[in-house]
Amino acid sequence: MTIDAEGNEQAGINASTDTCWQKKGSGWAYNSLSGTAKGMEPDMVVQLVKDVHEQNIEINELAGDYDSVGFDRAKKLLSNSKMVRTSDRNHIIINITKKLYSLKQKQKELTPMVKNAITKNYSYMLAQNQGSPEKIEKGVRGMIDHMYGKHQTCDMKWCGYLKDRASYRHTNLSFGKDLTSESLKADLEKLFLGKIESQSKKLSKLASSQANESFNHTVSTKAAKNKHYSGSSSLNYRVSAAVSEAAGLSPGNETIKRAIRLNRKRVIKNLKEPKQSSTKKEESI
Repeated sequence: MTIDAEGNEQAGINASTDTCWQKKGSGWAYNSLSGTAKGMEPDMVVQLVKDVHEQNIEINELAGDYDSVGFDRAKKLLSNSKMVRTSDRNHIIINITKKLYSLKQKQKELTPMVKNAITKNYSYMLAQNQGSPEKIEKGVRGMIDHMYGKHQTCDMKWCGYLKDRASYRHTNLSFGKDLTSESLKADLEKLFLGKIESQSKKLSKLASSQANESFNHTVSTKAAKNKHYSGSSSLNYRVSAAVSEAAGLSPGNETIKRAIRLNRKRVIKNLKEPKQSSTKKEESI
């Protein structure tokens, strides 16, 4: 059983997906005989959803990035499923960061500090207003106006100006001053408010793939991306070790015993080496 946004119990689980490539690169491949790396993720999503469905487990929500190919294929395969697609908070922020970076060339006031401030404020706004599309719409407008010194749509919970009007200064903008570029403001309004009415419901029900990111990091510690372990027979063992660790099954009894034996051999070897070197010195003298 899981709890929905309204606090009601519902059968099934909420799942998230994210892919970890076994080798550094863009993920693109141009080999028509073996397929493309970008095409692997949708197939993986379909297979995972199918495996879960065969275990008689219903998926209520599936979170992922903006690529909806895998979800659409899974819905087509399981036509009776009530599964809905939700957006991942991390990918939303990454997408906004990329769009802000594309504005940097024509907006001189969009410095790295300003870009980071916008991204940070947007992230906080989304986190604070989950479950309320109306608050999302108001929060986006308030976020932009706040940085331009207009606080009519701000909230007392986060706006420092409303708490202390006499001495308030921005902590994440240059010299603590308001933004002044009307051209930048128009671009920000177009970016954040252009489709806010149609997207506010989606933005108010964001999921997180942080657990997937954490697991991907664990895999990368076992099979480093700067080594081509995907072409090695040891990859299965390395990924299996990461799965066991994530499931709380590592280290097991056999792993502990083997580690103790290896450490004992290492200690004995280190104790013998100095004696051998000292005897060689005596013989040379």
